[in-house]
Amino acid sequence: MTRDQIPETESNVPCMQFIHEINARLGITPGHNLILNLNQMMRHNKKSPRNILSLAAIYYTSNLEFYLPIQHLLGFCESAENRFSIHRKFVKIWLRSGLDPPCDNVQFIIDFVISRIFIPPKISREITQIMSVIKNGLENLSGPNLKLPVLTCMAFSIYKQTSSRCEEICELLHVSKNIVKKNISFVMCSKQIVCDLNHFGVCADTIR
Repeated sequence: MTRDQIPETESNVPCMQFIHEINARLGITPGHNLILNLNQMMRHNKKSPRNILSLAAIYYTSNLEFYLPIQHLLGFCESAENRFSIHRKFVKIWLRSGLDPPCDNVQFIIDFVISRIFIPPKISREITQIMSVIKNGLENLSGPNLKLPVLTCMAFSIYKQTSSRCEEICELLHVSKNIVKKNISFVMCSKQIVCDLNHFGVCADTIR
């Protein structure tokens, strides 16, 4: 969506100017519902700062179209904000506006990684399978409920074609490499999960 395609009203002009600047600096193009979502958030959150409303609209709309890490927006927040505090503010704004927080989308985050570390898109299917095996296996074990970025890093670390790029992918998704290693070690303690992973024949040699 270009600047000319976004209808502006007198009340949202300051927000839209801020949004245009952020979109340009991040190189993103949120969907056509951006203006509708912004207006709805402004209508139900009159006491919220306009810069926070703008960021909430960008993050909400973007993650319905593609994966946008919340960390990419921290540079436009006050220095005291972190990814947890800003996400809490976003969620409050969305709920007051009658909007459900965007659901995790596995394909969006896989596409995000693939497009930035320049690996063949065809591996997406195998990465999805590995993520599914890990997630289902942990649910059967009543194991930890992993955040999507952590689960994604684990899958790319286990996959034989990308296992050597674990550190790069962790940095891209803002995930601690130590957390990924710790969770992989936990997963590898399950004979069933290891058996299911080896069934695909696409995992690193260390997964045995």
